[in-house]
Amino acid sequence: MEQPVTSERDLPTVRKDAVSLAPPETDHFRAQLFHMIRHLLPAQPVLDPITRDEVEQDVVEFVAAQIGGMPGYIRVPYRALLLVFEWLPALGSLRPFSALPAERQQRCLAAWSNSHVSLIRDTIKLVRSCALLQYLDHHLVLSRLETMEPEDWQ
Repeated sequence: MEQPVTSERDLPTVRKDAVSLAPPETDHFRAQLFHMIRHLLPAQPVLDPITRDEVEQDVVEFVAAQIGGMPGYIRVPYRALLLVFEWLPALGSLRPFSALPAERQQRCLAAWSNSHVSLIRDTIKLVRSCALLQYLDHHLVLSRLETMEPEDWQ
């Protein structure tokens, strides 16, 4: 018969180097997210290029972690939709979304964001929502917002 847990010391411990149940995100997946996120983030506040790059990379890591942390029954179909989003442009241009020029990437995002099919819209909405959450809460963006004057907003 199992002994009841009577103190924290009796609880099983998890090693810090234990294997995560979430699959590791690939570099290609992060690159796809980067190309999506850079078009989804607002232009304001204006950040210098080095700061903007740092913030964008942090946002990509956050979004990848959010997707990686989904339960498998949600993550697997969602990743499949993102895979379709990545490779669907290749039917017309022989290049995936990540390899398209910026203007074509924006058109693809706009088409999916404004789709009449809710599943397609929601695919982009989740990435946009997570990206905006992290972007607007990022310490470098917050510090820039605190120093902006009203006339800096355009």
